[in-house]
Amino acid sequence: MKKFRYQLDPLLNYRESRRDICRQVLAQVLAADAEQLQHKNEIQQQYQAIEQEVKQMGVGGRVEIDRISARRFHLGQLKTQIRVIDENRRLLEEKIKHCRQALVEADQDVKVLEKIKSRKLTEHTKTQIHQENLEREETWRATHR
Repeated sequence: MKKFRYQLDPLLNYRESRRDICRQVLAQVLAADAEQLQHKNEIQQQYQAIEQEVKQMGVGGRVEIDRISARRFHLGQLKTQIRVIDENRRLLEEKIKHCRQALVEADQDVKVLEKIKSRKLTEHTKTQIHQENLEREETWRATHR
């Protein structure tokens, strides 16, 4: 039986590579988003701890204005960091959306070629079986004359 050779294998390999790259990029962007979320959670915990500390400083007979002022300034900085992280995550969300769309398209491109390859392989197999049957029939006729 003649071996099947798919003419579009190089294109299929290229499209599979492109799909794999899309997967890798998506994984990297998702990891960056998870890292940003973790960082945001850490900052929010710091924010809450300092906010509690400021509340505790206000209770009691003695108020240390300088310490409270420094803590409130720090709270403002943490709030700014949270806003920056939120903006970064918004940008990452756009990248994630774009990467997912690119991955879907790349996957569809691969599936189309795989479907064609499957159909061509089936045709090749049928043709080979038909050829073998014709050869057997000719051999049988030649021996039974």
